[in-house]
Amino acid sequence: MADYEVGYKRPPKHTQFQKGKSGNPGGRRKPTADVVTALQRTLGELITIREHGQTRRITRLEAALHQMVAKASAGDTAAFRLLSALIQAYQQSHEAAPKTPAELEEADRKVLAGLVARLRS
Repeated sequence: MADYEVGYKRPPKHTQFQKGKSGNPGGRRKPTADVVTALQRTLGELITIREHGQTRRITRLEAALHQMVAKASAGDTAAFRLLSALIQAYQQSHEAAPKTPAELEEADRKVLAGLVARLRS
C-alpha cells in the first residue's frame, strides 16, 4: 500500500468499488411511459361489473362509455354533448375511409392525380 499514491483519478482504496459488487446495484431505471401509452394501458384493463344480476368482465373504456350513455339518457346535458361529439367524430372517420376495393381504387386514383398535378406545376 505504501507504493499507491492518492491523487487525480486515483481514489483511496477504501472508496473504490469492491470486487464482485456492482457499482450500480439498483440497475438502469425503466423508461417512463408516455401519456398515450399509459392511457391505452389503463383504458384496456379489464374490470368486473355486475349487470342484471350477472358479473361480466369488460374494459375500463367500455365501462366509461356505459356510464356516459346512462348519464346522457338520464338527462345529463354535459354527458349528452360529449356523447354526441364522440358519435360525430366516429361517423366522420368512418365516412371518410373507403370501404370496398372499388372505393379504395378511386381514393388511390385521386391521390395519384393530386400528386401528378403537383409534380407538373
